[in-house]
Order: sequence, then C-alpha cells, then structure tokens
Amino acid sequence: MHPPPAKDPHIRQICLGAMSEKVPQLREAVNRSDEHQVRSLVRELRHTVELLGLPKLFQLSQDIEYRREDLDASIWEGQCRRFCDLLERIHFSLEQQRARS
Repeated sequence: MHPPPAKDPHIRQICLGAMSEKVPQLREAVNRSDEHQVRSLVRELRHTVELLGLPKLFQLSQDIEYRREDLDASIWEGQCRRFCDLLERIHFSLEQQRARS
C-alpha cells in the first residue's frame, strides 16, 4: 500500500515523523499483546492516516480501538498486525518520497 503523494511537504514530514516514532512502538506493543498500549498508539496514528487520506486504514484503526470486545482475540490481534504491516510499508514509501525530493 502506498500513500497518495502528499502535496504539502510539511504534512508529509509530520506524518513521517509520527510514523518513525510510533510504528516501532506499535509493533513492540502488538508483539507483547499489550492491548492498552496498542489502542493508545492506534488512536495516535489514526490522525496520521487521516492526514494521508487513507480511509480504509482509518476505519481499520477505529475497529482496532473500538471493536476489541466484539472480536475474538486472534482476529483482533490479526487486525493489529495487519495495521502495523501496512503502516510500515507506508512509512517506507514516505521515506522514498522524501529521498527523491
């Protein structure tokens, strides 16, 4: 998944900074099965995916934060891992965009 090219380099830099800090923390929290920390980081990262214009990823973040009680633990954890995987790919793509600028 690639983010749409952010037209404003300032927005792209904000998103890149947030992801550089929070995505590794999210991966670690998911690996520890720390539901509280996962939800907190997902909430913070939701703003980033919204700025990038990624509505499906935004929806996934809401599902992770608000639908935990509705889902089997393995399904919820799978959603968390998927969210993290996608964010890592987007982060990589943003890094490439910055390098080309």
